[in-house]
Amino acid sequence: MSTAQQLFIDIVKEANRPLGVKLKTSKTLPTKCRVVEVFPDSPAQQFGILVDDVIIKLNEQETRLLTKEGVLELLKICASKTNVSVAVVRSDPAVKTSQVTQEDKDRKKAEPNEPKQALPSATPQRPAGVTNYINGRKMTDTLILKANKNNPTGCTEKRCLGSQMFPKRRNLKEPYTKEEMKELAKDFYKQFYQSIKSENSSEHLQREAEVLKDIEEKGTYHLTFKELSFGCRTAWRNAPRCMNRIQWRKLVVFDQRDVKTAEEMYAAMVRHVRFCSNPEKPGIIRSAITVFPVTTDKEHEYRVWNSLFIRYAGYKMEDGSILGDPASVDFTSVCLELGWQPPKERTPFDVLPLVLQANGGDPELFDLDQKDVLEVHLTHPKYPEFDKLNLKWYAVPGVSNLLLEIGGLRFTAAPFSGWYLVTEIGARDLGDPQRYNMLEKMAQIMKLDTKTDQMWKDKAMVELNAAVLHSYNSKGVTLLDHHSGSESFMKFMEQEYTERGGCPADWVWIVPPMTGSATPVFHQEMLLYHLTPCFEYQEDPWIKWRQSRQPGSGTQVSMKERFKRVVRFTARLAKIMQDQMKKRRQCTILYATETGRSESYAKMLLKLFGHAFKCDLYCMESYDFDKLSHEELVLIVSSTFGSGEPPSNGEDFAKKLVNMRAPQYPTHGRISVVLTSSSKAKQKDTTEPLSAIKFAVFGLGSRAYPDTFCAFAHTVDKLFEELGAERLYNIGEGDELCGQEEAFRDWAIRCYDASCKYYNLDPNLQHDSSLQSLLEVHKWGKNKFRIRKITDTTTRDKVESLKQFHNRPNIIKMVLKDRQELQSPNSSRSTIKIVLTYSQVGLPIFFEPGDHLSIFPENSPSLVSQLLERLDLSDIGPDDPIQLEYNKGSGSGDDEWIEEKRFPHVMTLREILTRYLDITTPPSPQLLGILATQAKQQDDRIDIESLAKGEEEYEEWKYNFYPNLVEVIDWFCSLHGQVDPSMLLSQLPVLQSRYYSISSSPNYHPGEVHLTVAVVAYQVKPIPGLEVKFKNLHPTFEGPIHFGVCSNWLHKIKIGSTIPAFTRRAAAFHLPRDPRVPVIMVGPGTGIAPFRSFWQERMYQVETTRNSRMRYSKSAPVHKALSRLKKPDLPRSSSDQARPKSRRITVQTRQPADSDLQNGDEGIPLVSRHRSASDSCDHGQIIHEMLKASSEFGSMYLFFGCRQSTLDHIYKDEMAKACMFGAVEKCYVALSREPNQSKMYVQDKLKEEADTVVQLLIARGAHFYVCGDISMANDVSHTLHSILTHNAAMTDQEARSFVTGMKENGTYHEDIFGVTLRTAEVTDRFRTAARRNWQVQLSKTSVTIGEECSGEGAQTSSGPAVTLLARHDVPTQISYSLEDKTLPSGRKISQHSHSGRLVY
Repeated sequence: MSTAQQLFIDIVKEANRPLGVKLKTSKTLPTKCRVVEVFPDSPAQQFGILVDDVIIKLNEQETRLLTKEGVLELLKICASKTNVSVAVVRSDPAVKTSQVTQEDKDRKKAEPNEPKQALPSATPQRPAGVTNYINGRKMTDTLILKANKNNPTGCTEKRCLGSQMFPKRRNLKEPYTKEEMKELAKDFYKQFYQSIKSENSSEHLQREAEVLKDIEEKGTYHLTFKELSFGCRTAWRNAPRCMNRIQWRKLVVFDQRDVKTAEEMYAAMVRHVRFCSNPEKPGIIRSAITVFPVTTDKEHEYRVWNSLFIRYAGYKMEDGSILGDPASVDFTSVCLELGWQPPKERTPFDVLPLVLQANGGDPELFDLDQKDVLEVHLTHPKYPEFDKLNLKWYAVPGVSNLLLEIGGLRFTAAPFSGWYLVTEIGARDLGDPQRYNMLEKMAQIMKLDTKTDQMWKDKAMVELNAAVLHSYNSKGVTLLDHHSGSESFMKFMEQEYTERGGCPADWVWIVPPMTGSATPVFHQEMLLYHLTPCFEYQEDPWIKWRQSRQPGSGTQVSMKERFKRVVRFTARLAKIMQDQMKKRRQCTILYATETGRSESYAKMLLKLFGHAFKCDLYCMESYDFDKLSHEELVLIVSSTFGSGEPPSNGEDFAKKLVNMRAPQYPTHGRISVVLTSSSKAKQKDTTEPLSAIKFAVFGLGSRAYPDTFCAFAHTVDKLFEELGAERLYNIGEGDELCGQEEAFRDWAIRCYDASCKYYNLDPNLQHDSSLQSLLEVHKWGKNKFRIRKITDTTTRDKVESLKQFHNRPNIIKMVLKDRQELQSPNSSRSTIKIVLTYSQVGLPIFFEPGDHLSIFPENSPSLVSQLLERLDLSDIGPDDPIQLEYNKGSGSGDDEWIEEKRFPHVMTLREILTRYLDITTPPSPQLLGILATQAKQQDDRIDIESLAKGEEEYEEWKYNFYPNLVEVIDWFCSLHGQVDPSMLLSQLPVLQSRYYSISSSPNYHPGEVHLTVAVVAYQVKPIPGLEVKFKNLHPTFEGPIHFGVCSNWLHKIKIGSTIPAFTRRAAAFHLPRDPRVPVIMVGPGTGIAPFRSFWQERMYQVETTRNSRMRYSKSAPVHKALSRLKKPDLPRSSSDQARPKSRRITVQTRQPADSDLQNGDEGIPLVSRHRSASDSCDHGQIIHEMLKASSEFGSMYLFFGCRQSTLDHIYKDEMAKACMFGAVEKCYVALSREPNQSKMYVQDKLKEEADTVVQLLIARGAHFYVCGDISMANDVSHTLHSILTHNAAMTDQEARSFVTGMKENGTYHEDIFGVTLRTAEVTDRFRTAARRNWQVQLSKTSVTIGEECSGEGAQTSSGPAVTLLARHDVPTQISYSLEDKTLPSGRKISQHSHSGRLVY
């Protein structure tokens, strides 16, 4: 027999931490490393290395071939690593009898045969292994090392108490000492902050210090609600006897630690029962726990005397028989002694009253309303005779006599409920002989021979459980069968070993009482140990109470006292129920925005939900994501940026959410495709970490982007659902083209109503004020805000002020170095190249080609001056230093004025309106509602109030006239000189930054950022009634001209001016990581901007490669020679002049599509130029070297579109140079307005080069880039689909799948910047379709508020599908007519013609 065994131990530890062993080594080889000491709390001790073990390998390196110094060096190496594999040889203790010392023998003789008390064993010194005997899988439980030494199982080496029903493991009568409570509190807070990934953070250490101080001073401490929720859920997670722990994160916690009386306890219990029964969706049982005040001493306990808060009575009859549940006989007699009056006709299923004890007082009886007790009448699908038994059972199993312990705090009243397992009712409650004992009756119904059939009990048991399962399922009541429950426990156990390294489980209780070996849990080894937080059995209080009522105790309750209790209860019940309804649940509102609209809507939600919930508002970028899993109700409002991506202040939140759902999803990938079919195959989190959260999402977008409409909101909605959160209400959508305000208000009210119903709050709680809050974010009044002059001559930095105002520390100061007009002087439009420098300011920025630059512009000085002329400036001047102040008082004599810190410092009114507030966007309904109060004329006031409702009239008015603030005041002329500037300063939205694609490479132009900017100006319809006045002055007047804020500011400011800006990473629009991959670029007009940075980056790469080859050559760097190159001649020629074996560089141009118009840019004529690389010129050698170097990189193909070659072919010369030097393989230019040529669009040019496109995409894996407006991008996508079907022999479905796969895999890139500003050809048809969709949505949502209520299985609805017309569609195909819309005064606000025309 072998006397030793070889073991392999994998140790996981912190880096730079020693193993913790002392070795005895040999001086000669081979070395024998024997463990002579294992240090306490070391990794070696935790993972089971013992004294006398011989280490033969460390990390696969044999120790016997090393010297003593070599072993020490190997131990140092192992100390630095986080994973160490150890192979040891261990002597078999079974055969080492000869090593027993005399001292051991003497000690054994001195021990008594049976100890008086089995002392708790110490914390296990080594991990333990468990085996699944179905698949042979073995797992090591390391969590057992954290088992609570103060809460042992009660088992010893000589006895096992695992099968005891109520094992007494420790004395719960004695409270913890301060030192014991401190240790338990430390352990709890370690667990809590580990769960939010903040262990040892300053917040953790500060909170722990506060708790320890409270324990030292008071002997106790107070848990926050989040800490309490975490403790309750973890206690369920740690419960070794519970099978359905996989739902632990979804436990709803009701905090009732502030109750004082038994009546208040009863009201809380009623609320608990109603919530779990789910009256809105009867039968969909919800798990919950209600926590009453913590116990400080035995004299002031709060207790629920019932073992289950819903249980049937058991009456002992005169003949000795029992009517009802035999398990309830004793407690039923207690209830009768307390004065309970059972029904006159007693039945086997009479619900017992609640017996509640508050603050150590006398117990009080409370009957549950029968309508609050959800019961299921039992029937059998095959045996009609079973129905005559008149059996029934309740739906909510509520355990109410357990003690909850969290961090050393004991809650003696913490009723908890989940849902039933079928065998709990069928096999135990109805089948057990000591319970209802229905097996024999079931056998009689089945006509089984109970004398000769040895299996009759098994057959009857199966059918009894089948009846229970059938009855609950047919009534739609939640019930888990034992097979599904076993499988879910196996899944939970696997998750726990993955997350925590172990799972405490009591095999005796986990294995179902029926067909145990047919379930997987029967064949799984389990380890029983106890962790904290936890639930504990405690002595029933009525036992001691009964003893105290023995004759001579003098504690019996008189009839008079009973009557007084009933009177007190009746008098206070109504008030208590109302107070309980007002218990505030936590609601967290998150928003992400680029323009500020989502933030304003989120603030409306804050006020609306604040009527019934305790609300917090966060921008996603400032929210602590690690706390998300501990939230209760989360509302999200967000817009979408670009191709379905999050706004910049929501990027980090989105990445963390995606990483939580799919840890292996690349962080640089597109978030908008994380939920697609192929990405679902990635490793996915299956633990449902957000299962405790209820949520709802509202998305803002534009149906001009049909493929990405509210895409980010939908992504968040799906991610929350897949991470286990419960959707409280369906996702809402707001279309900026039409009806966004109305859609949001409708969604918000319904979501509020559904939330109140879910949490059993009064849905009409302050409902009128709740609705009104949607129309006023900050109630303004002259007694609420004021402007005060300040004597301040301090000059402050503009950029630093913007950093504080926008809370963006990444804003930097750039300087306008150069500005160049890119279009011809003969063009009616303007496109400019902006050159900014940043290296001189001492703060470098980092960006890549394809990224964006966001610029903070200023409003037009003339527009600001016009607005100032129309305000009430009787008290201040436009250039006086001022401070905005807010009145904290009620405005009726108790004024308390404080600084309203909206602006970072004192500044002038002109400065605020110029740099910080948006005065060009049409006012919101909320702002119009405030303006209505300042109008002098009744007609103006009525009209403004009509618009302020935010309904169809507002949408018509806003779209047709798109008035800025100056024009609004001119429209309603009685506002002249009446508008209070403090109202504007407190209510106007923020002037947002504008994003531009960066047009330069940081390597090619170090220290500079180039932008390509279309200068925007457009004409709108004149104000009704004023057009005649203007036509008299200007006969050609057709309406005022509006100017783009940022583009015109950049067009007019002086060279050398400061430009505040920051970069925004566009990870989904970068060049391929492998520079050898080919690239196809499609960008008409200003859509060429990012592609200019692409080819410049490739020029830099080619030049770098060429210079490295010519390191010892005297050739000049190529970029210095580029400027000296002769401008290439581009004559019209179709002949091929290239010499044999020489490389041709081709530049072709033709007419672009109307899609080019969306960018505000025009085209160039067809040009074809073939230049041989061997042409003789001054720089022929440089060209030859560059072409040779470019062969190491993937080819670039550019498809560019404009109108005319002589007007708007921007960057024409740069394109030619890029082609000449090999950075761009070919350049195809399409012209849409070239004289004497047919129209040609970029999508047409793609069709012409279809074979090349197919070869690049399929054979060479090229990346496809599109930059431009949504209409052009859609046309290009359709064109690519057509090319694949016609030129790649794909079916329609295969082509769609191919394009979709490119988008998912990150090889199809889009940078979409929107519809051209308000042109009839595009904007009208998008908005017409949007209005049609909005009308359909409104007609479908005319049901009563609260009629819809989401729950499990709720599906996301995005409204009816609306097909938007593509560019080639005819606008008249939309059959939609509108009547003229007017305001109450008769002013027309609708226009049948388009609303404006593009000027330039």
